[in-house]
Amino acid sequence: MHCKLKGGILFSKYSHFFLAVILFQLTFNSWSQEVGISAQDFATGQEFSNVSISPDGKKLLFVSNDEDDNTAIIVSTLSGGDETSYRMQFGRNGISRAYWYDDERIVYLASSTKRFFEDKEAIPISSGYYISDWDGSNIITINHSIINILPNEPDYVLTQYGEDIYKLNFKTSEEEKIVFGPIYARNYKMDKNGVFRYASGGGNSIWSNTVVRSSYYRKSESDDWEKIYDKTIHLGTGKINEDYFNSKWRFLSFSEDPNQIYIIAIDENNNDALFLYDVSENRKIKKIAGHDKFDIIDADFDENYQLEAYYYNGDYPKRIAVTERMKRLDNIFESNFPDAFVRIQNHSKDSTKYIIRVSSPTDPGSYYLLDFRTGKIIMIGYIFRNLDVEKLSPVTAVTYPARDGLQIHGYLSVPKGSSGENMPTIILVNSDMTSRFYWGFNTWAGFLNSRGYNVLQINQRGTSGYGNDYTMAGFFELGGAMINDINDGADWMIEQGYADPNKICIMGDDFGGYFALQANINKPSFYNCTISINPIVNFVNFVKIRKTNYIEKRGMDFKAMSPYFRTDEYKTPLLYLRTPKIGYTFGFLFPGTMGRYDYYLYEKFLKKLKKSYADVDYIDLRDQGEKYTVKFYQEIEKFLAKHLKEP
Repeated sequence: MHCKLKGGILFSKYSHFFLAVILFQLTFNSWSQEVGISAQDFATGQEFSNVSISPDGKKLLFVSNDEDDNTAIIVSTLSGGDETSYRMQFGRNGISRAYWYDDERIVYLASSTKRFFEDKEAIPISSGYYISDWDGSNIITINHSIINILPNEPDYVLTQYGEDIYKLNFKTSEEEKIVFGPIYARNYKMDKNGVFRYASGGGNSIWSNTVVRSSYYRKSESDDWEKIYDKTIHLGTGKINEDYFNSKWRFLSFSEDPNQIYIIAIDENNNDALFLYDVSENRKIKKIAGHDKFDIIDADFDENYQLEAYYYNGDYPKRIAVTERMKRLDNIFESNFPDAFVRIQNHSKDSTKYIIRVSSPTDPGSYYLLDFRTGKIIMIGYIFRNLDVEKLSPVTAVTYPARDGLQIHGYLSVPKGSSGENMPTIILVNSDMTSRFYWGFNTWAGFLNSRGYNVLQINQRGTSGYGNDYTMAGFFELGGAMINDINDGADWMIEQGYADPNKICIMGDDFGGYFALQANINKPSFYNCTISINPIVNFVNFVKIRKTNYIEKRGMDFKAMSPYFRTDEYKTPLLYLRTPKIGYTFGFLFPGTMGRYDYYLYEKFLKKLKKSYADVDYIDLRDQGEKYTVKFYQEIEKFLAKHLKEP
């Protein structure tokens, strides 16, 4: 259970969360060394989401999930007197999104499910958007996807059907087709007056041989659209210095000057930075914010396009306040949550009340309501309802040198109450090549720490956030330097005295599952065991399915980098897990080919492993459905205990 708060009162008789109205005073008790966290506690998942305050700051909305994943939209008044709460109950996974339309109405996205009312029969509803009064009455069905709300036109929304955008009066059902740009845009931006003034097409995916990016802009509703950015990049030519990163260009905000916008682009350090961009001259005119090591990932602007804060996520997440209001907010956050990262989720129209999300390695996520005028903080609720956060481990950012001298980034955590010296250790590898681990709560690392293991989460070269040079260092190194970075991390854990050299296991899923297998092949007889979940094992087959600039055909030995062709070299005890999430990383890119690749991924590879007399425990969890996670953790716990704890 989460840390208990003093002075709490029950906020809503309908809610299973404790919503306490308090002047925030959080006292951390001495943290127990006893584990006492079950697999079920880690498997429960997020039970609290979509927290938002009404524009007038008088009502609160959130979505809750019970233990059977039945969902409810709960709306409560914030009058300061007798609270009034309304609960709209839905079936399993019934609600995926809910937010305020205005002070009195809400919007929600429902899946095919049933809606339940007190003392009434359940009503089946279909997937789609709905608008209702905040108490659940006067429900209106929206037939198309809602993409935006028009701030100055009550009773209207913008909807999308296929490639067409419509302006819909949801009370009269009258709609008007809107042509907002010269292209079918994947991305579009509306200014504070409800006018579309920016549209973009193409994509930024690194998983492509050709990237086409184009952006259009207009200074006002009466002006013509003009192309302000257009670039086509041909990838996969075998050249490290391909122009992929120099083509980075991402719109963030309009400015008070219609000739200028804010964008994210590459700076002189080859990192992502915040720029002011002149749309008439099509050039960057001023660097607003940057970092010499890390990428700027986002920024906050007020309703008048004034920059309030910007963010980067290096070794630790960081917000840099720009305005006096934001600096004052940061002071409040730092004094009340000194060891956590606080992100503003939303706020009232007059910016006097804020919904904030507090998170850290020992807090999966807690939501609070801050009254900016008084400094009072209201605890709204938290995710992972049953998890005793007092038994979770802190996480520290670390770096270590790879064998070629590049400094590799990662995160180290040790069991709560332990010195971390000479402990059984898990090397945890990310599921993708370009995504990364972040400082914060990680369910796998938290679970492993609670079972008595040190954990090193590795962000090997190629991962994002540490600057584009670090990402580019991973180009064409999937089976080479990336694997070395991981094995060098395991060596570093031994050299620093953290890892017992006779009790080290490596674990990962998807590409991480591949890394875990190949690390053993490249460093035989080093690891005591391996946990590989849904791994990619045959790159000869893989590159036939998906051509990419990241896995280059020229000069690479796909057989040598594929565990499928080297099963006779694999000797480490292996837990080989198959979960219902097979194909979740790439299935959406090439769904017609996943079945063919899936055959290589499992049946043939497993047969070859067993033929080579490898010690393999194969567990297929697909028949467990969405509730497979508890079994997943139990199998991992049993396997690790056998190979890292038993004599």
